[in-house]
Amino acid sequence: MRRFKRQNARVGSKRRMRGNAKSRSGSILILTVAFIVVLLTISGLSINLAYMEMIRSEQRLATDAASKAASITLANTQSIAQARTVAKRVAAYHTVGGRSLALSDRMIKFGVATKQGNGAYSFSEIANPTQTTQINSVQINSDMWEEHSDGRSLLVFSKLHYENPESWLIRNSLSSTVTKLDLDLCLVVDRSGSMSWDLSNTSFSYPPAIQGSKIQKYVAAPEPTLSRWAVLSRSTALFLSILNENPFKPRVALATYSSNFDGQQEDYARYYNSVFRNPADAPLPQLKSVVSSLDQSLTTGYASVSSKLTAIGKQPLVGDTNIAAGLREGVYALTGASNQRITASKHIILFCDGMMTEGDDPVAIARLAKAANIKISTIAFSNQANRTLMQNIATAGGGDSYFANSEAQLQTVFRTIAQTLPSVLTN
Repeated sequence: MRRFKRQNARVGSKRRMRGNAKSRSGSILILTVAFIVVLLTISGLSINLAYMEMIRSEQRLATDAASKAASITLANTQSIAQARTVAKRVAAYHTVGGRSLALSDRMIKFGVATKQGNGAYSFSEIANPTQTTQINSVQINSDMWEEHSDGRSLLVFSKLHYENPESWLIRNSLSSTVTKLDLDLCLVVDRSGSMSWDLSNTSFSYPPAIQGSKIQKYVAAPEPTLSRWAVLSRSTALFLSILNENPFKPRVALATYSSNFDGQQEDYARYYNSVFRNPADAPLPQLKSVVSSLDQSLTTGYASVSSKLTAIGKQPLVGDTNIAAGLREGVYALTGASNQRITASKHIILFCDGMMTEGDDPVAIARLAKAANIKISTIAFSNQANRTLMQNIATAGGGDSYFANSEAQLQTVFRTIAQTLPSVLTN
């Protein structure tokens, strides 16, 4: 009997051990399945995140390429329509998640970017730009959700672990703004009689090489080395050489001014008598001078600007100083129908070595120019220049005012202007 009980106890113990083993095996299987599910979930999430990052990188590349292409096209063709077409075409060349990036018209914006105090550029959209609106910036806002909202997920494992897969559709909205700061610049230069003087700040004082009476000196071409005109020509050559290093090549025009002067007029002798007090000193030559002239239209061929300055310096410089006429000529150079660039900032550099002697108010013209988005900076050269007036013109024109009283100082001024003119590509 005892032996029978011991046998039954051993059998029960074995049965319990087998039951416990089966229970442990079941638990391990459940844990294993749960671990696999968690692992797959984590893997799916990781793959999705990596895929989303890849999609974002592809979209960034496509958006940047489209905005840069549109900006360059706008600068080259001056056509908003062509810039928009190129932006769409370049975007479509790029695939994002296996699909071409499509841009709608409202995703392509045109406007003006202005430099802020911290050096960054702020974009302001112009809602309905025309071919005469001044713009320098293109902004593209690409939106994957808007362009792929057909219910097809762009994720690899979207239905593996989300009750609402559409909530994980890629909704990247990226913005790319490209600003190409083109520049159209007009040098407005004084060619009145005083530009033949030397740098002594003494009226009617000429370089020693110019011989003869006051009349003879006055009607002679400026001395090619020590005259104010010679100093201006060399300083301008330096200015143009610095601009030539700019990869965006600003366009430059040249306008000059003095006053209307006609050697055929009856009061010619009286004019000389009032200036020199001795009109019989020498025969009166037959000279003519127009109040202002556009000597070189906008060009990136800077050698032609230097050539025009050299040619002017080989003729007598006569007449008074009509600054307003020079400014009008500069405005015309930048706004004539054949010269318009909607992408270009416009800047006049006004140079004068003396006092305004005739003409209307140049400050009023500077205000009108500023209203037309033309900035005016001024250079007063020599102590005989009206620095107050030149400062007032620059203030009204939204530009800077400079003063120089020697060739070294004038070259420093021109170097400063050349190195600070805006002409960059920002993104």
